[in-house]
Amino acid sequence: MAKNIFENFDVEEYQELLQAAKEDEVHIVHTFDPDYHMGGFTIAWQRDGDFANGKKVGKMINVAVTYCSDEDYFCRKIGARNVLRNAYSGKFIQLPINNIDSAIVVERLREMFDV
Repeated sequence: MAKNIFENFDVEEYQELLQAAKEDEVHIVHTFDPDYHMGGFTIAWQRDGDFANGKKVGKMINVAVTYCSDEDYFCRKIGARNVLRNAYSGKFIQLPINNIDSAIVVERLREMFDV
């Protein structure tokens, strides 16, 4: 019988992490093969910098990443929870991606962390 991946999943913690991410403008990106559903990774990123004219002007972004084993089914909820846990516990790096277009930031991050 297949293992229930949500058996010990703390829904309240998950919802609190998502709310904090929304308030802190943390973006979550899931990358996996939709035809295969095994493996993949989730990235959390946030622009780092001061505000000017209502927009962040920093040249750095904070990035946290979590990977799903190639032997496990990819689950967005588990990926989001794990990557946000990493980000909020200080397990992130800063990268110099200076682009106002979020789609370009996401594209560069996917290329960087795809193994």
